[in-house]
Amino acid sequence: MFKPVVTLALTGGLEVGLDLVLKNVTLYEESWELGSFSFGSDMEFGIQADASYKETEGFKLGEIKPILPDLDIGAIGKRAIDAVL
Repeated sequence: MFKPVVTLALTGGLEVGLDLVLKNVTLYEESWELGSFSFGSDMEFGIQADASYKETEGFKLGEIKPILPDLDIGAIGKRAIDAVL
């Protein structure tokens, strides 16, 4: 099983440049992270499978079950917006 983490970030930036005929020159450049929000430490993804092996019967694979998180996209979006603002 693995537990991914998703990060949403809101960034802004400013660049001031000078366009010369043969060359572009950057006079000032700055970027800021205005806010970020991470979620997913409680999300688990995986596969659960029962398997057995007997010399007389060979290899048997039982039921395969995916393990998926229960996601509420609306609630996640609201938490992300609240964290950034």
